[in-house]
Amino acid sequence: MDIPIQLVIMATLHDIFTVIWIGAMMVYVFIIIPSLRGFIPMSKQRKEIMLNIRGKLILVVMISMANLLGTGLFLILRTGGPPILFSFATYYSTMLTYKLHLSILAMVIILIKLLWIDKIKKPKIRHRFILIVIICNIVIGIVITYLSVYLRYIRDFE
Repeated sequence: MDIPIQLVIMATLHDIFTVIWIGAMMVYVFIIIPSLRGFIPMSKQRKEIMLNIRGKLILVVMISMANLLGTGLFLILRTGGPPILFSFATYYSTMLTYKLHLSILAMVIILIKLLWIDKIKKPKIRHRFILIVIICNIVIGIVITYLSVYLRYIRDFE
């Protein structure tokens, strides 16, 4: 069985961008926040450090999501084209459609964070919303990753 090298490269890049996307959020929530809380008391300096780190990680997440969209579209075009995108005709296309909807939801959640939540004046409320957004995005990312792996093997068993 000959698999085109560009398909393997795009699938590999897609997986790498997925790891970066979910990994950046998990590192922030489970390592950076607890570490800073444990060593630096709440101060202007800690806020600046947190904003700086979060800003850089958001940039990494957004770049990864954009690349996920690009590599994902490439992979879809190679495996059935646009008609499969929003189709419920087969089990495979239905699962792919759910994955796409979750991907769009993850992007919308990040946009809501950037356009609305970051503008909330009360820091305590803003930080709670940001944490909720990040945790929601982590969960969505894990479900999307599960669907990706599932979709890779589903055709072998249909």
